[in-house]
Amino acid sequence: MERAMNALMSRINEFEINGKTFLYLDLSDLNRIEDFAWTLDEFIDRISQYPEKSVHMISNVERLRFDSETKAFLKDFVLNSRPYVRHRVVIGFDGIKNIVANSICKKVGRAPVEYAFSKEKAIEWLLKQE
Repeated sequence: MERAMNALMSRINEFEINGKTFLYLDLSDLNRIEDFAWTLDEFIDRISQYPEKSVHMISNVERLRFDSETKAFLKDFVLNSRPYVRHRVVIGFDGIKNIVANSICKKVGRAPVEYAFSKEKAIEWLLKQE
């Protein structure tokens, strides 16, 4: 059990570049809704320790199980992380997932999602943001 929790905790990484705080959330390949929900809760606990509008967030959702249950968790997640996020980029959304993600953002009053094809490209875009 402890090994599984450590593996999930390694899905949340913090780093700083040029004085900007980055939080990387790796949701890729999560197929169990319990792991997905737990990881989102842990991320909210972590991000809520930062001042409002201070975090540059990167989420990797490649090969994430995507269904109505996941969508509901994502909606709550976007609402709960919103106060702390300055800019965000999502890696791994394409096709219908883009449409659903932007629909969630619209419903909770967020700007449309910025997409990137890699962590490096996401960082590059975030560093250009004010």
